[in-house]
Amino acid sequence: LDPPVLTLEGPLILRASHEDDELRLEGIAAAFREVDAVDEQKAAWGHLLSSYIEQRRSISLVVLLFDARHPAMESDRAMLGFLEYHERPYGIVLTKFDKLTQKEMVKTRRIMESCAAKAKFIVNYSSFSGKGKSELLAHLDNYIR
Repeated sequence: LDPPVLTLEGPLILRASHEDDELRLEGIAAAFREVDAVDEQKAAWGHLLSSYIEQRRSISLVVLLFDARHPAMESDRAMLGFLEYHERPYGIVLTKFDKLTQKEMVKTRRIMESCAAKAKFIVNYSSFSGKGKSELLAHLDNYIR
């Protein structure tokens, strides 16, 4: 069985560490849906990220940022498949959750729980209101070594 192919459509990958009692997050990849890149650049970045995730056993958790308005896009499912194939733990942050109606919130949550059953956590997050921030930080704190 060949490993899933990781493309440039993937999410932000974070490494968390404590420094001076302050949580610091280091991003090592951009939100690729917003990058205007040619196919060769996308392939190169996909290869770089694939290698990084496959080889860096010190990564204790990959945090995926998914837009709650568009749950479980094909690229999101590909990333989940890639991480599960390589047995890498992951958590999901559903961004822009405040932009959903109550009905959409329930639907989005069900979709994500269904397609990401192996997620260590799924956090509903709003940068506007800050909702979900303390929950996310508590989850991340569990993975800092």
